[in-house]
Amino acid sequence: MSDATSATRATPAPVKIWSMPIPIRWADMDAWAHVNHAETLRYFEEARVAWSAHHKLRRESRDGGFVVKKISVEYHHSLVHPGNIISEIFTEPIGNSSFTLRQVLTPEGNDKPSTTGEFVMVWMDYINNKPAPLPERLRAVLEGRES
Repeated sequence: MSDATSATRATPAPVKIWSMPIPIRWADMDAWAHVNHAETLRYFEEARVAWSAHHKLRRESRDGGFVVKKISVEYHHSLVHPGNIISEIFTEPIGNSSFTLRQVLTPEGNDKPSTTGEFVMVWMDYINNKPAPLPERLRAVLEGRES
């Protein structure tokens, strides 16, 4: 494929697949009077768990499920108590056995994200302990074809 052809190929736009409010708890704060960086990972996880439970993706069988392979987080500005954040999940590249979720935490009433994260997920065959093709139903959810 020539460089000109690859440059004109459109990259699919991210698909928003989940949004939910999460309260900022007093206990999430650290000694510096803002939400501790480790708590933001819990916010991301809480949203992924709620999303997967909503779609009944959590351990559909004992044979397979998705695991986190890689996490990348960027902190833009601090979160503070009291308040709520809106946690959104978008799909980015979807491969054969992996997919990427871009997650955004935005303080309620604000239009600027405080924290963004990229999570590479892999569908695992638990019996053979190796990556396996994404189930069609999961692919439909990730592509926004199933709400």
